[in-house]
Amino acid sequence: GSYTYSKAMAYIDDNTYGNQLRFNCPPSPAMPQGCLQLNYAPASFDHTQMLKMAFVYELPFGAGKQWRSPSRAVNAIIGGWQVNGIFTGFTGAPLSLSQGSSVLNTPGTSPTPNVVASPKYIKDQAQFGSYSGIYWFDPSSFVPNLTPLSIGNLPRRLSWLRGPGVVQLDASLFRHFRFKERWDVEIRAEAMNVTNSTHFSDPSTSCSVVGAACLGSFGQVRSAFGQRIVQLGAMMRF
Repeated sequence: GSYTYSKAMAYIDDNTYGNQLRFNCPPSPAMPQGCLQLNYAPASFDHTQMLKMAFVYELPFGAGKQWRSPSRAVNAIIGGWQVNGIFTGFTGAPLSLSQGSSVLNTPGTSPTPNVVASPKYIKDQAQFGSYSGIYWFDPSSFVPNLTPLSIGNLPRRLSWLRGPGVVQLDASLFRHFRFKERWDVEIRAEAMNVTNSTHFSDPSTSCSVVGAACLGSFGQVRSAFGQRIVQLGAMMRF
């Protein structure tokens, strides 16, 4: 097993083609240094805490094991079983907020909404017009940035506002059948996300400007991923 507590900070996520600075405004009387520093924020792959554990356990039943039966038939049924698993758990990634209308005149730079209150993770059902999802955070903590030539008061990504994390257990159950010394048949059942835990996608982070409010699907989780998948297999060794 391994546990990691970390923080990854960067101006851009990586150096691949097309991954550019979000804020590119030049120096001005309002911002003598330009807006380069607004790009310095947690990277998109920053997960504060991550736990990974793996195990392989051969069940102690059957012939030659700790718990065995004098009956060959019983040993044949209870012997040869093996359980394997991988557990993964990590906290959510930092969110990056944007808004639908621009008050800037700077190509390559888009404004952000303004935060006006401490955001709360309300995780409540949403029912507004055609939008129906689950609120991950309270959208009323933000308002559109309507001030001309203003970027907003948010950096590229927010270390204090993160999406849902993931907790998942992948497991398998193996059974070995031995035929004489050379032949071994293995039958297995494997499941990814064996508990079928719900993995929510990140919420919508685009502020749809309606009057002086951020509406639309802003703040809502509207999809999930990673449902349980089960597969069966067999292998013969000789």
